[in-house]
Amino acid sequence: MLASFFKDGAVYGLIKVVTSSSALLLLPLYTRTLTLEEYGTLDFLTISANLLYIIISLEIAQGFARCFCDSASSAEDKIRYASTTLWFTLTVYSLFLVIAFFFSAELSDYVFDSSKHEDVIQVAALAIWGQGIFSLVQNQLRYELRPKHYAIASLGFTLMLVAMVLVLLLVFHLGVAGVFLAQLSGSLTGLALGVYFARKSYQYVFDWEKCKEMLRFSLPLVFSSVGVFFALYLDRIAIKSLMSMESLGVYAVGYRVATVVSLALVGFQMALTPLIYKNYQTESAPKDIEQIFRCFLALICPLILIATLFADDILALVATPVYADAYQVIFPLAMAFLLSNVYLFAPGVWIAKKTGWISGINVVVAGVNIALNFTLIPLLGIVGAAIATCLSALVGLFCYVLLGQSLYKIPYRWTPIVLSFTILLLIGAPTMVVTEFWTLQPSLWAFVVKLFVLIVTSGGIAMLLLGQERRNIGVKIADFLSQKFRN
Repeated sequence: MLASFFKDGAVYGLIKVVTSSSALLLLPLYTRTLTLEEYGTLDFLTISANLLYIIISLEIAQGFARCFCDSASSAEDKIRYASTTLWFTLTVYSLFLVIAFFFSAELSDYVFDSSKHEDVIQVAALAIWGQGIFSLVQNQLRYELRPKHYAIASLGFTLMLVAMVLVLLLVFHLGVAGVFLAQLSGSLTGLALGVYFARKSYQYVFDWEKCKEMLRFSLPLVFSSVGVFFALYLDRIAIKSLMSMESLGVYAVGYRVATVVSLALVGFQMALTPLIYKNYQTESAPKDIEQIFRCFLALICPLILIATLFADDILALVATPVYADAYQVIFPLAMAFLLSNVYLFAPGVWIAKKTGWISGINVVVAGVNIALNFTLIPLLGIVGAAIATCLSALVGLFCYVLLGQSLYKIPYRWTPIVLSFTILLLIGAPTMVVTEFWTLQPSLWAFVVKLFVLIVTSGGIAMLLLGQERRNIGVKIADFLSQKFRN
């Protein structure tokens, strides 16, 4: 299980590096061709799309994952599950598209208090339609354990997206509408590749009984996922409500820089879920999950440190000086990324199919996030929003671990885990209250000092987390890599 995790996680992680790096590489273009208000508008519509992905599809992809990966499902069953999910998703997204076009003027008035964004609403709806269906096909490849085909489809999406953004912003000057048109072009490219690779999994069949089976699992998760959405994105909604679209633009840039943490998070997360569903009944699985968790943290903590220590350098590269205040939100948002994703290492409620519990947890987290945002933003501005997001993610993780342990016990080693998080907090907390805390003069001396802190702290955290096992784990990974190289 450990070898499969690192093999598939490396592929997913690499493609996530490519796709997320493209977003960071495009950030200088966005911050120089869009105004603060326009970038805030782009970010707000993007997070609104994330909510729509949950509501439109009724989270049937999660029901599909649970049924498709069940060892009791035959090859014919798997095809019927996949085909039913595809046709259901295509139908509901097409219905959404018709409604969005018909009410685009009203939606523009409601969201922006103006009808001038009607064309942007329509183009964004098209992008949501394409991305929703493409994501489903990506999941098909992921749950068939085909990371290479997943990577090719994702790479096709990314290359087309980047090319079209450059053309539509620099040549045609289409602004926010151009970004969504580029996303649509990328989604259609990736969708074509994904459908080709997964063509044997799809047929012209729709099994209503299997659809109901998947929806019985997924419908409670709609409330759960909405809770997750508000836990992750309510900060942006609150900033728009309590501050301004310009403040949202600054916060969004800090959020984008903090996503450097997700370069590894999502890749290994994608690899872990199918492995847990496939192996959780084996005797060694709980110990393997715990060991993978500590290895995972040892890899992720340096990314959080990089985002924190070099925040000012990254901002200087990707944004103009008007976004300088984004420095203070990068550490808490990076920690929020970590805390809101490691719940998969507490899989008890998922294995036991306690979807009602999952919904309850996420609703609680959303409530905590709402209360914290509307309390802290008036006091601390965008920093308050970042802290609220981080703390609510911590509450959610605590609930998943506490309840998950009663259903599927994982033998966590808490002491090195808690010490590692304490070290991160000591390094990162000052950046939230002192502007450019890690900026030293001269710049070369600053780089050397920060690099030294990064190496020493990362090494110390790795020793804490891996302990006496670090040699054995390293040997396992080295043997696996050398075997793959010889093959």
